[in-house]
Amino acid sequence: MANNILLQVNDIRTVFKTDDGLIYAVNGVSYTLGRNEAIGVVGESGSGKSVCHLSMLRLIPQPPGKIVGGEVLFEGKNLLALSSEELRAIRGNDITFIFQDPMTSLNPFLKIETQMIEGIMLHKKVSRDEARARAIELFHRVGISEPEKRLAGYPHQMSGGMRQRVMIAMALMTKPKLLIADEPTTALDVTIQAQILELINTLRKEEGMSLILISHNLGVVAGMTERIIVMYAGYIVEENTTDEIFAHPRHPYTVGLIRSIPKIHEKREGKFYSIPGTPPNLLNLPDACPFYPRCDRRSDICTKKMPPLATNGQGRFACYHPYEE
Repeated sequence: MANNILLQVNDIRTVFKTDDGLIYAVNGVSYTLGRNEAIGVVGESGSGKSVCHLSMLRLIPQPPGKIVGGEVLFEGKNLLALSSEELRAIRGNDITFIFQDPMTSLNPFLKIETQMIEGIMLHKKVSRDEARARAIELFHRVGISEPEKRLAGYPHQMSGGMRQRVMIAMALMTKPKLLIADEPTTALDVTIQAQILELINTLRKEEGMSLILISHNLGVVAGMTERIIVMYAGYIVEENTTDEIFAHPRHPYTVGLIRSIPKIHEKREGKFYSIPGTPPNLLNLPDACPFYPRCDRRSDICTKKMPPLATNGQGRFACYHPYEE
């Protein structure tokens, strides 16, 4: 089993120092990811999803951010303890990242070809012609027509969906073992969203990659992942197989997220459901369940101590009053 584990995250913690105090952005996140496995990480904005995974690759700005604990083992190597040179050999090569907004991820002053081939030339030591051939091959695979013409162009000459396809192709240039996609469809319309998600899923299976799909939308990860991690206020509050999360959610927050998904087949009367209240202030976060002010199942114990992650079959949940199966 150990040989099948690609990534092991152990108790990672990240804070940000501000004039008002410490922001506790990631609070002891631990999980494992297998080879060729796809998992979803979901939660509202501010739940720590992106910061956690940027911390894993040491991509958060330091300062004001600081990784204050934990380890991230990728094929047995602790990414948080590697030198900058050792980390660069993995980041962008064995692990690649698709960011939320392709327009801010692509350099507007450089041609697409330059941005596409520099990574593979650095990591794989191939010639420019070989790198360009790989870029053309991937443009065909991600559905970009006239790849030679597109490579010679600039990001502003493409639509949002086209730029996101470029980002996907760029992430696959080095044939990575792990692809982290952070809200890859946020800036796109619904039709293009479905195409991009289907494309990522197809390429992941063809390339034999592992996938971490970060999203605020449970509906997005439903058809693409085998396991789902639910985060809230920097904590993992529930983790289980995708089927079990939807069939038997245990944490009240997970139940709220599922209820918030619009259902086409149901007749709607009045407003869509939304979880009451707002996410907590992460400044000087108390040692209590961060969801209790918004929870209709809370009791006194919820205000005094953060519930531990309890194991339930294949899954985990952190709640004193979980929903029964």
